[in-house]
Amino acid sequence: MLWIAVSAAQAQTADQTRTDCADPNPTTRIRACSIMIKSGQSSDLNTPVAYNNRGLAYSETNQPELAIQDFDQAIAIFPSYAIAYSNRGLAYENSGQMARAISDFDQALKLNPNYAGAYNNRCYAKAVLGQLNDALTDCQKALTLVPQDAKTLDSLAYVYLRLGEYRQAIDNYDAALKISPNLVESIYGRGFAKLKSGDNVSGTSDLDAAVKADPGIAARMAAIGVTR
Repeated sequence: MLWIAVSAAQAQTADQTRTDCADPNPTTRIRACSIMIKSGQSSDLNTPVAYNNRGLAYSETNQPELAIQDFDQAIAIFPSYAIAYSNRGLAYENSGQMARAISDFDQALKLNPNYAGAYNNRCYAKAVLGQLNDALTDCQKALTLVPQDAKTLDSLAYVYLRLGEYRQAIDNYDAALKISPNLVESIYGRGFAKLKSGDNVSGTSDLDAAVKADPGIAARMAAIGVTR
């Protein structure tokens, strides 16, 4: 009976570790996924998932190099893992390697042509590089697959902002904020578009609100060409 009790306890602990490896808290995720990776077998599909989830946690805690290493491992074990390619693309994007990011988004879409998130990610990366028509096509494709996605609407608004189509930008920022009212990039982008449209009062109000919510937003937006 003692052996059975220990086995049940071990099974419960393993189940909790798997749950924690998908926890919203990145610190919890790193700890639990590390346990799974150390104890797992490369043939176990839980292992590339653990690498992917830990990679996301590293991305969320501003450790892109560690994130990329984990996504590399996930892909090496499971070469058709479209999500890991897209997530590695985001890590490359966050470290300023836009060409490598787009290459990963391309691969994710080859593996899953209906992957709306990868279309959105590629849209944003192309917009940053000034490939605006291609970016517009990608964002529109993403929205046909997943309508009313706040992040894609934000990306689409950014494309219109770069194109100088400020009314379109404002409309899409409004749509994004209707779904996700605290999306600070959309608040800041909308404020910038309003300023460009001549609405100084409302534009300044949006910019001030965005900076109050996230003091680093102005620098991040300036890095992608949105600067006062």
